[in-house]
Amino acid sequence: MQKEKNQNEVLIANLVQLLSKGNSHVTLEKALENIPFELLGKTPENLPYNIWQLAQHIRIAQEDILKFSKDPSYKSPAWP
Repeated sequence: MQKEKNQNEVLIANLVQLLSKGNSHVTLEKALENIPFELLGKTPENLPYNIWQLAQHIRIAQEDILKFSKDPSYKSPAWP
């Protein structure tokens, strides 16, 4: 039980660092800082998705990766 707790703590700490420190990407706050709130759901001309849809895609993918990382028997669901 203690080993599992330690592994979870290490995993959580690594994920927090990857998501919050901007190691391989800009932070969410930085990416959105100059975009007016009312435009987050508006699909730009000649583009297939709006920012809200892209954020949902990232959220679903990250949840899938987290579950996969924690459970060796995890099977990803069908992609929406």
